Amino acid sequence: MGSSYIGTLLQEYAAGGEDAWKAKDVAIYLVTALTVTAASQEKGAVKTNELVPIADWFAANIYPELEAAPSNHPIIQADCLRFSSIFANMVRSTL
Repeated sequence: MGSSYIGTLLQEYAAGGEDAWKAKDVAIYLVTALTVTAASQEKGAVKTNELVPIADWFAANIYPELEAAPSNHPIIQADCLRFSSIFANMVRSTL
């Protein structure tokens, strides 16, 4: 289910449409849920699934949304900010 389903959701988002934002919302949620194996309130994710390249996923799917004009869907913007805060220690090197 994992990566192929997430890829399908991201393709649906890229195709556009009125409700396309829902697909990316679910994709971000799934990546977060499947990746974090240990977390703390202070540090966010401290241990992750090694099969998910968080820094690459951030660079390809999260950072472009944060850099985009504010016209993006507000829920996607919030998802991206949440993802960034959860994985802050792991994505600092990509910025």
